[in-house]
This record gives sequence, C-alpha cells and structure tokens, in this order.
Amino acid sequence: MRWLPALWRNKNYMLLWSGQVASTVGSSASQIIYPLLILALTDSPAAAGIAASMRALPYLLFSLPVGALVDRRDRKRVMIWSDIGRVLAVASIPVALAFDALSLPQLYAVSFIEGALFVFFNIAEVTALSRVVPAVQLPQAAAQNEAAFGAAGIIGPSFGTILFQTLGRSAPFIADAVSFAVSAISVVLIKADFRKAAPPPSRGLLHEIGEGLRWMWQMPLIRTMAFLTGGLNMVNAAAPPILIVIARNLGASAAEIGLIFRRWRDAESPCAQRTPVRRNHDLDLIVRTVRLTARASHADSRVLHRANRRNGAGARPALLRMLDAAATWDSAA
Repeated sequence: MRWLPALWRNKNYMLLWSGQVASTVGSSASQIIYPLLILALTDSPAAAGIAASMRALPYLLFSLPVGALVDRRDRKRVMIWSDIGRVLAVASIPVALAFDALSLPQLYAVSFIEGALFVFFNIAEVTALSRVVPAVQLPQAAAQNEAAFGAAGIIGPSFGTILFQTLGRSAPFIADAVSFAVSAISVVLIKADFRKAAPPPSRGLLHEIGEGLRWMWQMPLIRTMAFLTGGLNMVNAAAPPILIVIARNLGASAAEIGLIFRRWRDAESPCAQRTPVRRNHDLDLIVRTVRLTARASHADSRVLHRANRRNGAGARPALLRMLDAAATWDSAA
C-alpha cells in the first residue's frame, strides 16, 4: 500500500475541517441565544419554544427532497450558497437590533431559514469528505471530525452567552455570521471536485424519494437508526428552551446558562467517554440524552420547590448542583 500523508497535511481536508469547526462554534453560540433573546424581548417561554422548533423543523420536512436535489447539483456550490444564505439571514438580526426594528416574526423566519440551509449544507457535506480524503483514511477523518465538532459544541454555548452578556445582544449573531463566512471561504478554497462522476439521473424527484424510502424500510438497522435519530432530535429541540426558562426562573445569568449547557454538551459528547471504542454509539447517545433530560426534569421540580422558599442567592448554586449531579450520573451510567 502506498504511503499516505497525515490528515493535517491534506490541505483540502484541513480547509473543510477548519471551516466546519468554525461554523459549529458559531451555530452553537447563537443557538442558545435565540431563546434568551426572545425571553428578554417577550418574556414568553412559548415563543422561545416556537423558535427552537422552527430551527429543527426543516430537517424533518426537507431531508428527503433535499437529498434527492443535492444528488443532481454540484455539492460544492450547494455548500457555498448555503453558507452565504446563512450569513445574510443571521446578519439581519444585529442589523435589526441596531435600528431597533427586531420583531418576533423575523426571529422565527431567521431560525427557519438557518435550519433549512443547514439541511442543504449538511447533506452536501456528507459526500464532500470522501472527495477530499482517500478511502483508507475516511475512518480517521470521520473520528477527527466528531472529536472537533463535539469540542466546538461544548465551547459554543459558553462563548455565545459570554458575548451576549458582555458585548451585547448582537454579538453572538455577528460571530455566527462570521463563522458561516469563514466556512464559505474555506469551501471556495478547496480544489477538489465534489460532483458525482456519473451524470444526473433522469428519473423524477418523487420517484427517487420513494425509492430511498423503500430502501430504508427494507434495511432494519437503517430504519431503526432513522427513528432513533428522529427521537433524539425531538429531545434536543425541546430540552434547551425548558432548561433556559428554569435557569432564568432560578436567577441564573446568561453566562451561567452557557456554563450549564457546556456541562450538558460535555456529558453527552463522545469526547467525554472514557472508552476509546463504543458500540451502538447512536443508540447509546440517545439513551444517555433521554436519561439526562428525564433526570434533570425530575430534579427541576424539587429544586424549584426549594428555591421558592429561599432567597435569590441560593438559587443559582442549587441549579448548578443539579446539573453537576445529572452530568456525573450520566457519565457513570
């Protein structure tokens, strides 16, 4: 077998990797700010929950048609234009804040657009890795991506809430827009061709979607993982707004809420596992996330009951102790 250079010497891979790490940090930073900003503007937990669902809904609605569409297009162009669209959408929030014109419908629209463009980018990016990395290095590249994205997801919430609290409401969204611009530039600089070698299929879009559904249904493992992943996405979409509302009711600051989410992501990240190899990782991650959510929700009622009888000074440590206990229990599970 011929000698292959280390991944960090692969310029195309490092461009793709670094751009995705930057955009993951930016997305993680702004994702937690949407409910915080909406709560600050409206004091409505329901409105914050709607914003979270608007961001997650496109993956459920568009994954199948977008997958078929991306197969017919140049994936590199899809990724670049998806990033450009996200830059424009997210940048509209600080512009509206500067002119004191930000509205709840705009936040909903930006959440939905960002989620929809993420679907386009993510589906196109799945194939991009095989275009920049030799087949024998794909497992190593995938593992390196997971480690980096997990770390970025842990850093992002704290980064976003610190920006929100110290530099103002616009700062996390500016950082997110810049991260998408960095991602777009990195994809532009990649020299590899992301297009399929074969010409686009002549069959209809609905036929391809139906063919994909039939194939998935005939594969028990893929079918099970699809349903489990959908369940995980529902949990991940619902849990953050609930925790944010509980934390605010207990008197936590934006920076402390970011710390809570850093501990949450740290507990569910693959990087936090002690064993180097994990079987059935998707199933294990879903089980751990559901357990952590259930434990945190169960503990919330007790903490809120005690906090209502205390002054505000004791509420924050109580919440942080609750998350510490849940994360410690989850890591040991």
